[in-house]
Amino acid sequence: MKKQSYEDRVKRIEEIVKRIETNQPTMEESVALFEEGMELVRLCEEELESTQQKVVKLAAGKDGTIKEPFGEVDS
Repeated sequence: MKKQSYEDRVKRIEEIVKRIETNQPTMEESVALFEEGMELVRLCEEELESTQQKVVKLAAGKDGTIKEPFGEVDS
């Protein structure tokens, strides 16, 4: 099976939420959908954390000091 992209996972989470909110699935279906959604959320969080760590490494200066890539923007 092909690995889902981050965007595909987010889209599936949105589909799950919409289905639960609008289709009124049975309790069994709701639990299965919730379980699938939580697994997708976990995978998305892991990917975001991994990506953030990569950005921090890329933003590190030659002397090893880490610049703050996600800080506030000066106005």
